Parts: sequence; C-alpha cells; structure tokens
Amino acid sequence: MRTFTLLTSVAAAALLTGLSSASAEPVDLTIDDVDQTTANFANIGNYGDIDHFGGSIGGNGASLSISATGAVSSLSVSGINAPEVDSISIGVGETIFQSTLNNGNVLNTHGFDTQVVSGTVSGDGASVSVSATGGASAISVSSIHNQERSFGTDISFGGIQQSTKNFGTINNQGGSITTGNITGDGASVSIGASGAVSSVSVSSVVDANMIDSVAFNADIVQTTTNYNAATINNTGTVQVGNLTGHGASASVSAIGAASAVSYSAISPH
Repeated sequence: MRTFTLLTSVAAAALLTGLSSASAEPVDLTIDDVDQTTANFANIGNYGDIDHFGGSIGGNGASLSISATGAVSSLSVSGINAPEVDSISIGVGETIFQSTLNNGNVLNTHGFDTQVVSGTVSGDGASVSVSATGGASAISVSSIHNQERSFGTDISFGGIQQSTKNFGTINNQGGSITTGNITGDGASVSIGASGAVSSVSVSSVVDANMIDSVAFNADIVQTTTNYNAATINNTGTVQVGNLTGHGASASVSAIGAASAVSYSAISPH
C-alpha cells in the first residue's frame, strides 16, 4: 500500500504526475488543502486546426481537442489503465476554494473553419472536441478502463466553494467535427461555447470494479455568473456516422452560466 498526502494545490500538480507511473501496489491519495484564484483580462484567440487524415481514435481516454479559454481553476485526479486505488480524499476537514474570473473576449476559429477531421472513435472514454470557454472552476475524478482492482474505490470530498464569473464575449466560430462511427463506451464528440461554468464531477468508464462510494462531507456552494454584456455564440456543426457505444454522445451547445455536480458510471458489458 502506498499513501500520498498532498498539502497544497501546487504539490498536487507535481505529485499527481508521479502517480501515472506503473505500479502493482494499491494507492491511497489524500489532498488536504486547495485554494485557487485565477483571473484573465486579455483577449484570447485560437486559430488552430487538426486533420487526423481519417485515422481512428482507438486508445482508452484518447482525445483530439481544439480549445480557447479565458481563465480556469482546476483540480483533477484521473486514472487510465491505472493500478489499484483504494481511496481518494480531497479536502476532507477543509474547504476547497476556487475563484475564477474572465474579463476578456475568447475566440476559437481558423479563419471561419476551426475543424477536426477523424475516422472512427472507438476508444473507451475517447473524445473529440472544439470549445470556447470564458471562465471555468472544475473539480473532477475520472477513471477509465482500470481493470486490475480487487475492489472499488472510496472517494471523499470536504467542503467546496466555487465562484466563477465571465464578462467577455465567447465565440466558437464556424467550427466543425467530422468523424466516422462512434463505437467506444463513454466516447464523445462535442462542440461547445460557454460563458461561466462551475463543476464537480466523478466518472467511471468500463472499470473492472466500479467506484464503491462517493461522499460529500460538507456543503457545496457554487456561484456562477455570466454578465449581461457577455454574448455566447456557437456556430459549430458535428457530422458522425453510427453512434453505438454505451453512453456515447454527440453534442453542440451554447451555455451562458452553469453550476453542476455529477456522478456517472458506465459498466463493462
């Protein structure tokens, strides 16, 4: 059994990277204290494109992404084909603070054609996305295709306070995604434009043993605001073949402000 205790969000960024190395030993992960303040006052533009030349996306958790973002505060724990994790404790006995402000315009475009072209999306939890986001505060725990567990994981959170504000105009302009069939379980293809988002999420995709328990031991407070002058535009299109993967999805969205707490599980079949 290996135990990791991370005392600050800076330490979390450094030491979580080390957990990705292969190990047969079970892991206990503890993150004690997180306090993140993030602000952007500049205009952000992304003019890139990805041409995958029709090749398939077959790796578990594989992704193709084009994004433009103003400000993000993020705490993320993820495992893909990972060793056994007995428990994850985030901020228990403490409060996780995330304060995120975007006051700049965000543009995601390639001329008038930000595009992703790909073949079949077949990896479990694989994703293809084009997005433009003003401000985001996010806490996530995700597990994809972890097959070596003798039993599931217990996940515990302390208090969570998220404040997210957007004052900028968000444009996801002329984006397009063209793929073949989407067959991976939990695979997704999406084009989105969002002003302000506060989110807490736990997900398990095709794990040998599902998450045993998720406990929120204190209040979750989410304050999310997209201000009047902040216009959200999404003119994207998605073209896909057959959509057959369990829990697979294709979406086009435009969101002003969203506060969300979610748990999702897609079991082996």
